[in-house]
Amino acid sequence: MPNERLVVLFRKYVDKTYTESEKTELMHLITLEENEASVRLLIEEMLTKGVEESRLEETAENDILRSILDTEGTGRITALPVYRKKRFKWNAVAAASTILLLLSVSLLVYRFGARDEMDDTPSPDLLSVVVQTTVAQRKAITLPDGTQVWLSPSSSIQYPSVFNATNREVTLNGEAFFDVAHDSSHPFIITSENIRTTVLGTSFNLQAYDNQNKIAVTVVTGKVKISHMNLHQHKEEHIEVSANQKAEFDKSTDLLSKEETDQVAAPNMLKRKTGEFVYKNEPLYKLMEDMEEYFGIRINVGDQIRNCKVVASFSVTDNPENVLEVIAIAINGRLSGDNRQYNIEGQGCL
Repeated sequence: MPNERLVVLFRKYVDKTYTESEKTELMHLITLEENEASVRLLIEEMLTKGVEESRLEETAENDILRSILDTEGTGRITALPVYRKKRFKWNAVAAASTILLLLSVSLLVYRFGARDEMDDTPSPDLLSVVVQTTVAQRKAITLPDGTQVWLSPSSSIQYPSVFNATNREVTLNGEAFFDVAHDSSHPFIITSENIRTTVLGTSFNLQAYDNQNKIAVTVVTGKVKISHMNLHQHKEEHIEVSANQKAEFDKSTDLLSKEETDQVAAPNMLKRKTGEFVYKNEPLYKLMEDMEEYFGIRINVGDQIRNCKVVASFSVTDNPENVLEVIAIAINGRLSGDNRQYNIEGQGCL
């Protein structure tokens, strides 16, 4: 059962009878992982109440709509906002507001868009679940079909509480390792910006951070299909990637490519399930881009060493400065800076 304080604050927020201090307190409570189940329960209760009150006059319904979404009296919703992570900053209030908004819209879709249905029971697949991680945080998730997802730091995944009868579709912003439950009748589709990854059952790592120039899919077992709409040629492109292969999409060139990995690179992706990030002969700039996302820091790399090949291994629980110090020494470079802003300079690769 939800704790009494969370219930009181949640109902005040919905009724718009809260004070600013109460709103701040509620947003903090919602961001706590131990309250996730309680928040979902409160939303379910709100949905049930919405069914019971389905005969309210339209003006009363509009008042509820404005109350939940804090609109300016438009009485309608034109789009569902999508949460986007901001670089190097975690805004707890914004994240909490997004959670409430995503769940509240499910009620509004039912009450305003399904009036003519004979069945008065709200469809469960209208509910959208959003799971997010902050810097240096990871989460393991089990999707409705049994698919296992290990979400990397500074990432978010959105999926329906129940997959539909056609496919299993989720949206990823950031990075995650997927172990997809096999179901040949229902393709598993991951949308990341304008890239779609389609699988039936396999395991792979997908990295699609907004702040990085490339989207990468590394397959450990099985086979996946990567699809992309080429805006220059006005046609959709597809490539298939099997075990020990990697696909990359370059946002700057709009090109999709495939490359072979060695026998170690793909299996090393399995270690990301436990929070260990292994790099073997990766360019320094790529490792630094990832560390910026994982730890919420900024790293400037000198032009002479940005393409130096690096072998490194670290955990998200490590001190990032200690990791950077070891990497700088390995490439004969120098580390400077502190307070989450660092610089690595050097004359060239060893």
